[in-house]
Amino acid sequence: MGVGCHATYPSRTGVPAGAGAAHAAVRSAVRAVADAMALAARRAVPCVALAAGLLGGADAARAGGAAAGLPDGTILGQARCDWPDDTYRQYLERAVATYREDAEAAKRARLGIRPQSELAGVLLAEPDWRGRRLYRDYVCERLVYASDGLQVIAYLWRPARVEGRTLPLIVFNRGGVGEQSRLRPNTQFGFWRFVQADYVVLATQYRGNDGGEGRESFGDGDVRDVLNLFPLAERLGYVDVTNVFMLGYSRGAMVTALAVRRGAPVNAVATVGGLFDLVAAAAERPQLRELVAGAPVDPARVEAALRERSAVYWPEQIGVPMLLLHGGADGVARAATQSLAFAQRLAERRAPYQLVIYDGDTHGLTFSAQDRDLRILDFFARWRRAPEPAAPAPAGPATGAATP
Repeated sequence: MGVGCHATYPSRTGVPAGAGAAHAAVRSAVRAVADAMALAARRAVPCVALAAGLLGGADAARAGGAAAGLPDGTILGQARCDWPDDTYRQYLERAVATYREDAEAAKRARLGIRPQSELAGVLLAEPDWRGRRLYRDYVCERLVYASDGLQVIAYLWRPARVEGRTLPLIVFNRGGVGEQSRLRPNTQFGFWRFVQADYVVLATQYRGNDGGEGRESFGDGDVRDVLNLFPLAERLGYVDVTNVFMLGYSRGAMVTALAVRRGAPVNAVATVGGLFDLVAAAAERPQLRELVAGAPVDPARVEAALRERSAVYWPEQIGVPMLLLHGGADGVARAATQSLAFAQRLAERRAPYQLVIYDGDTHGLTFSAQDRDLRILDFFARWRRAPEPAAPAPAGPATGAATP
């Protein structure tokens, strides 16, 4: 597979035939939600940074947890998910709030982002939103598993029917830090597009989150929590371990690269809004220094800790094909210093990769979500291994008289 890079911008003007009324309804609903949120903005509490010391390069003690002595990946608990009792209005409110955070980040970075008025063209109309919520041909489970002697939480989404089947696996690595970024049963509508394509999706909350033991760490324990999903997946009994892929968003892209570097057995990986150069990112977001080096910051450790977690400094250790997707208006992780810079290093080594920059789009590719997911599925399909043919049955005993 050759290397490649291009920018794409989905049409802003075309509306499918017969969809005009639905589009107008979404546009009206988004406007009403945005107006209501603006009126309440003066009472809003701004998001604050994590307290110094919550995260650090030093990991929690690996011994002494409730899973001490158990093999990594041992499933300690398994229960069906409770789907959140949310409303269509809350769905729109989350979308508008996320867009506004992205717009502020783009403004600080002096990047041109697509206007809020275009959200109506990419958000679900209420009947479609209800259809996604009522989709029942899948299963979501909340798992508790052993990782470094700790009880860690994970989520699993899969097709409803797995008996007698082996299905490919996507290990999803989330972005963000702390409880506010944790996975939920309805994350990406339960990874609806991937489950419909007959993938199992497995994702860790990372230690110290959602009731899990230990203390969250950035580019250390989180990576081991991901690696310890692989023996868990083998225990499920319906995962095709020859067709495993990895998908990382933002911080999760850093975790993905580190997991591959440490031997994660995957066919290919995809990233969205990935962090690949923490030295460059920390120049704009100094709090990253505390996340990777501990608080208070030890200047002697900072540079080494940042580089150790930055795949741009060790592209030769990425031995699998990569799909890099990034928003051109991503003010959280700039495309120029992250995915584009990393792609250049991969190109120098003639490593297999694809890079797509979406003009004017956000950190999570809000305006290109459908294209994003379809590209990921297409990329993974290219690197699927065909099932190994069954071994021929041993020949039975000879019959009839031997030829003299």
